[in-house]
Amino acid sequence: MANSSRKTQSLAAAVEEGMQKELVHELTQKVETLKNKRLACADYYKAEKKVTVQGSPMYRPYFGNVMAIILNGIAIHVPLDGQQYEIPESFAAVFRERISRIDEQRNMRSNMANVAANHESYAGEKSLIHRV
Repeated sequence: MANSSRKTQSLAAAVEEGMQKELVHELTQKVETLKNKRLACADYYKAEKKVTVQGSPMYRPYFGNVMAIILNGIAIHVPLDGQQYEIPESFAAVFRERISRIDEQRNMRSNMANVAANHESYAGEKSLIHRV
């Protein structure tokens, strides 16, 4: 009886080990497929038209020394040192959009902080708050 119990346990262990190996193999294939897709995406961005951008050091308080831009899992880091860099067009669009958002915030703050110029002769004359 004890001998048959040991055989059953060893058979169950062998089946479990086989299932684990199969699962590991399946997951490894999925990881390789995703890795190949990511590399294909990176090649797409490498082949894309390059655009010149320039990040002023003025934007360091908002982004740090470099602006990290991530599209579809592909990351680039554009230094904010005042130099010009060529980056793919898709990344440049994100770069410019982020810079323009910061510029809008800064302009809005300066407009709202200029109390002397914000004097209204009637209510609603000045539009300090804009819909997004």
